[in-house]
Amino acid sequence: NLPSIHIMWPRGGGPLRWLRAHSRQLLPAVAVICLVASAWNRWRWRLTTRQAMRPRQRSRRPSFESLRHLPREGRALLAGAVCLARSAVTQYAVNPTSVIEERVVIAMVGLPARGKSYLSKSIVRYLNFVGCPARLFNAGSRRRDAGLAGSGAAFFDAANEDAAAQREEIAMDTLEELLRWLKFLPSNSLTALSALEQNQEQAGEQCRRGCVCGVFDATNTTVLRRQKVRERCAREWPRVRLIFVESICTDTKLLLRNYMLKASNEDYKGSAPEAALQDFLARVRNYEAVYQTITDAEGPEEEEDETFHRLEGDRRISSTVDDLSPRGDGERQPRGKAAEPLPPRHGSSSLRSSGRPLVRQGSSGLGLRPSAPREQEEVLRYIQIIDAGKKLVACRADGYVLSKVMALLHSIHLGPRTIWIALAGQTLNDERGVLGGDTPLSRAGLVYSEAVCAFVAARERSSELRERGCAGHAIVMTGTLRRYDQLTQILLSKYEPKDRTVLRLQRLNELCAGQLDSL
Repeated sequence: NLPSIHIMWPRGGGPLRWLRAHSRQLLPAVAVICLVASAWNRWRWRLTTRQAMRPRQRSRRPSFESLRHLPREGRALLAGAVCLARSAVTQYAVNPTSVIEERVVIAMVGLPARGKSYLSKSIVRYLNFVGCPARLFNAGSRRRDAGLAGSGAAFFDAANEDAAAQREEIAMDTLEELLRWLKFLPSNSLTALSALEQNQEQAGEQCRRGCVCGVFDATNTTVLRRQKVRERCAREWPRVRLIFVESICTDTKLLLRNYMLKASNEDYKGSAPEAALQDFLARVRNYEAVYQTITDAEGPEEEEDETFHRLEGDRRISSTVDDLSPRGDGERQPRGKAAEPLPPRHGSSSLRSSGRPLVRQGSSGLGLRPSAPREQEEVLRYIQIIDAGKKLVACRADGYVLSKVMALLHSIHLGPRTIWIALAGQTLNDERGVLGGDTPLSRAGLVYSEAVCAFVAARERSSELRERGCAGHAIVMTGTLRRYDQLTQILLSKYEPKDRTVLRLQRLNELCAGQLDSL
């Protein structure tokens, strides 16, 4: 029986007149009520915020769903703080090699003196230049480091079982070193390897990010060796993309030149040139006896027909494209093969009762879909480069890194050419000690440019280039900055010919200093 309070309005009055008459008596009570309500709201907001910010077992940061019971002001404040924190750790990248996740293994294939080491070093230099970390792993260098330098031709004979076992072990150890480098950071390799033995998840935090490529420089001349390499790379996690690059050379002049270079390497240090050449030729013959070039037969067997599935009641029937027979309305009707019952799913009697359709329904009322694709490790990728770039054969050379490698192999050639690299003269910023910028040449820079143009014109008329078959006027490739434009104008205005070909490329400009530019 709580007492009830009745407010009686005076005659001819209203709420405003009543509040004006009793404002002095009500003001202290209203102030106390406001203070209590404010204190209660603050205490409640702090309590709920602490509970929402407590770490959970599966999530380290609170979600917005857990903050629904907060007051509106608290939710807005926390939402703004979370968005500000997330924007503060946003990473921007200008190089796709630091964003695209690809781990590539390039395994060289070919007989000795076919240019495998030349191609390997070119690939490593180019990938490092474009920003993709790359490293060369040479099985021959590992053999020489193991104390087998100077091994004769008998060591490379396939009939010598002991030597063959040693060469196989050295090659696989080289591949293992490549895969370890491919996965872990060099500075933390020992820590990461010990963590890998204890906890895979802990080691995964120290794995590489972005693109990375390792080049396995070995002969790999047999199908059995290449199968071992494929099986080892297939067991690697995170997955790696393996491609074989085979160098085939049938040009006798090129081979003789390569043989003479090989006869002077570390294996024949201190030997007579003729004896070294004969021993190396015997080594090549031993490899030729077991050499097997790469073919599509090494990969998985390709399915001739694409398999489709359709549902009829509780049974699934497989069909192929060849099994599709034309119907009267012009469409193809799957004839079908032997029906097989659908497996139960989570205790259900059939897939139809699970509530999820197995396949999409077509216009004919029959659901068709292709069968699942093959696993990635079963795919055979290879590139064959013949006679140092005269012919190039590629099979499944897909991906960002391999597209760069293909572009490089397309441009590799051993023809004679003359390239002159001339630096631009001093600019006004260089004279003042300012980094970068696009300012014209200084007085000293103009004098230097005059000397460079006179030197180029004199070299073009020299008898040395005529003897080498390189007579003619050079094509000028220059940048787009003002210093390059001034240098080119001096060459075109004072020296013949006046209609010289000039190619302006932005990529030939000086490297940008970033935030330090013009400082």
